[in-house]
Formats: sequence, structure tokens, C-alpha cells
Amino acid sequence: MPARETEAIILRTYPLKEADKIVSFFSRTFGKTRGVAARARRLKSRFGAGLEPLSHVRLYYFQRETRELVSIDSCELIQSYFDAQRDFAAGTACGYVAEVCEQLLPDHEPNDALFRLVLLVLEHIRQTGQVWAALTYFDLWVLRLSGILPSLAACGKCDAPLAAGEPAFFTGMTSGLQCAACRTSGSWEIGAGSRTLAVEMLRASLPGLSPRPWTKETASDLRRFLEQRIEAHIERRLVTRVMLEQIEG
Repeated sequence: MPARETEAIILRTYPLKEADKIVSFFSRTFGKTRGVAARARRLKSRFGAGLEPLSHVRLYYFQRETRELVSIDSCELIQSYFDAQRDFAAGTACGYVAEVCEQLLPDHEPNDALFRLVLLVLEHIRQTGQVWAALTYFDLWVLRLSGILPSLAACGKCDAPLAAGEPAFFTGMTSGLQCAACRTSGSWEIGAGSRTLAVEMLRASLPGLSPRPWTKETASDLRRFLEQRIEAHIERRLVTRVMLEQIEG
């Protein structure tokens, strides 16, 4: 049973028996994986704070071909995001990133670009305390890197180009955007400015975006569209999305 070493982000932990933990982690090398950390819940655990959700760690574990869960031997903390989560908004945003990764990512499929995206978003939140630009960028890129981002330039029904200066429309039942002619009853509008911002985000890094004041209302129509696409793909409501809606400002 050879040992494996990997850079990983802890997504979630669950109690197991009296002192153990089940750990879901996103491995840079091996994709999303789950394992057992024996005696991790003891007061003097050898894992320390390394298994806190969203910790960026170097993980060592063993894997048997006949077992679904790997056996986590030890970990070294690279970067903790615990302090960044003390603020409710930042903590909820970080929790949202973890939940999306937990629900959206397939097991055992490496995705280095998505791994770097998660670290970029977490680091932005840690350094700035600002969440809305980071979440919008994350939603857009997690869909693109997962191969499920609908076209933002053409109507998903008639395939006509969406005019740059005009709004587009969407509903929870449609996978893509709609032009004014194809707009269905009860649809939401996504403004031309938000679509322009999405194009910029697909071309620039998060720190390289044009400066603008970010509030909860900034590009909220774009986030609603993207979050609906995530939930449609995983076929469930995101718990942390409901919590994000409670944040003011």
C-alpha cells in the first residue's frame, strides 16, 4: 500500500466514531477524495489545525484499491483561512466555495486550473475581506472549468447573437440566456453591464479586474444566473447560497 503525497484543500469534515474524522478534500494531483483521519478529534491530535475546512495543506495518505476511503496519515499546513472566516460575510463566502466544490466536482478527477482558482478566490477574500467580486469570479470560472458554462454571447433558444448594449434574459428552467424575442414569461433580466463584466472576467485575473465599487448588488443578476446553473447541474439547492442572500451590503 504505497503512500501518496499531494497538495490539497480541505472541503469538509464529518465525525466518525468517538475520535475519528471523515475528510473530504480537493487534491491537486488526484482530484476530490475522501478519507479517514484516525484520532483526529482528540485534543492532542497529530493533525493540529490542518484539517480545518479550507485549510491549504500538504497531505499524506494511503489508499487500498478495495476501499472507497483513503487512510490519512498526516498533513502539513501551508495556509490557513480560519481567521479570514471570522467575519460572517467572508466565512459564508468561503463556505460557499467549499460547498460548490464538494457538490460539483467529480471524484478522483484532477483539475489543476480549478485548484488554482479556489486558492486565488480564498486568498482574495483573506487579503481584502471583500466577497462579491471573488464570488462572481468564482461562479463564472467554476462553470467554465467544469465545461458547463452556457454561451454569454448568443441566445440559447434561437442562437442569435446577443446585442452587446442590450439586456438578456433567463429562467431557472432554461440552460442559457435568451434574447428579447425568445424571452419567456417570468424570466429575470441580466443587464448589458453584467455581461460585459463577465467577458472581462473571462479575460483577466481576479486582481487584474478594472477597479469598481463592489456591493452585493454589483452583478447580482449575473451571480443569480451562474448560481442557478450550478444548482441545476448538481440538482440541489446550495445551503450557503441561502445564507449569502441574508448578507446585507
